[in-house]
Amino acid sequence: MTPGRTLSRGEVILGGTKGVNDWYPSARPATIDDIISRTLAIAPEIAPPFSREGGKTPTVEDVKGIMIDSGCGFRPVRKGGIRLETGSVEWADEGVRKQTPLVFNYGHGGYGYQSSWGSAKLAVDLLKGVL
Repeated sequence: MTPGRTLSRGEVILGGTKGVNDWYPSARPATIDDIISRTLAIAPEIAPPFSREGGKTPTVEDVKGIMIDSGCGFRPVRKGGIRLETGSVEWADEGVRKQTPLVFNYGHGGYGYQSSWGSAKLAVDLLKGVL
C-alpha cells in the first residue's frame, strides 16, 4: 500500500517503502516511479488536471512534473521488538573503576514518532529507578 496525505496547502505526500538492511541515503528514482504509479492506480486525481483532460490517463511523468521534492527517512526496527531497558557501562578514571547507568530506547521502526512520548516517559522512569 502507498499511503498518501493531503496537506492544507493542497500538496500531497506520497510514500513509502520498507526494506531490510537498506541504508541507501537517498530516494531511488525507480522507487519514486513505483510509488507514483501505485498511487495513480488508486487516486489518479493526484495528477494535474491537464493530464486527465479528454479521458487521458495520467502518467508518472505528469506527476513528476509537479513534484516538489523527494526524500528518504530511516526508521530502524529491531528484531525482537523495541529495546527499552536499563544497563550500565564500566569505565576507568585515573585507575578507579566506575559504572554509569544507561537506558536503551531504540528499535521503534515505523511507529517511532507515534510512540516517542510514551517510550520517553518510560525511559525517564527507568533512569530514575537506577539513579
